[in-house]
Amino acid sequence: FIPSSVAEIAEQVGLNHIYLNRIFKLSTGKTLSEYLNIYRIEQSKDMLCNTNHSVAEISKLLGYNDVRSYIRFFKKFVGVTPGDYRN
Repeated sequence: FIPSSVAEIAEQVGLNHIYLNRIFKLSTGKTLSEYLNIYRIEQSKDMLCNTNHSVAEISKLLGYNDVRSYIRFFKKFVGVTPGDYRN
């Protein structure tokens, strides 16, 4: 299970999303959204190297609403597109 939003995580743990974000940032120095995006990108890198899933399939598995958002986030954090990373 890879949560796709802070609201989803907050619901799972039974906390208000604003409060959850606040305590998470105090504990880690990052917002939960930042951490979630980094986590999803790291999972994505592993999937790109170790599976034959297409970029679109990986995007969907990781909870991105559309493949363009996934590619944009991936490039922002990694510096290259998922396709270039895989090659």
